Amino acid sequence: MNLLFRLLRVVLAARFRPHAGFLEETSVFFRVWPTDLDALWHMNNGKYCSIMDLGRVDMMIRNGIARLIMAQDWYPVIAGEWIRFKSSLTPFTRFELRTQPIGWDDKSFYLRQTFLVKGRIVAVGLVRARFLAKAGGPVDAPTIVARIAPEIQSPPLPDYVRDWQAAEEHLSA
Repeated sequence: MNLLFRLLRVVLAARFRPHAGFLEETSVFFRVWPTDLDALWHMNNGKYCSIMDLGRVDMMIRNGIARLIMAQDWYPVIAGEWIRFKSSLTPFTRFELRTQPIGWDDKSFYLRQTFLVKGRIVAVGLVRARFLAKAGGPVDAPTIVARIAPEIQSPPLPDYVRDWQAAEEHLSA
């Protein structure tokens, strides 16, 4: 994690923000700092993915997953990530990152993360996240959901997620 001060701010702030439902969209605000920039003076593409990590930390603290996984010695990993850039984030711009769980299958959770400036979409990312046990092996998504919100079923995964799954399978073959 190369954004230590932002991480500390997100963790501390999340503890005082309202609880989020399991499928509820969460939101955090950031500013583009000079250390986020590349040679062309806009936010480096790699920083987007690192900041997306922070949005997921906020979400997991607020919806209770963080407490569960720490108690069980589980940890999250990113199994896949896709991002679409629509415009640049420039120095000192304040932006919002929204994180929305969109569903899960037998193994993974799928999330949409959207970067906005004044309500205008700047970039959109899709994430496929899994959980692993420190003792070894994967923890399937339904096991986690059953512990947090047993009454909730996954919404149907959108076509674009199914297309992404098919593309990943093709690339892995």
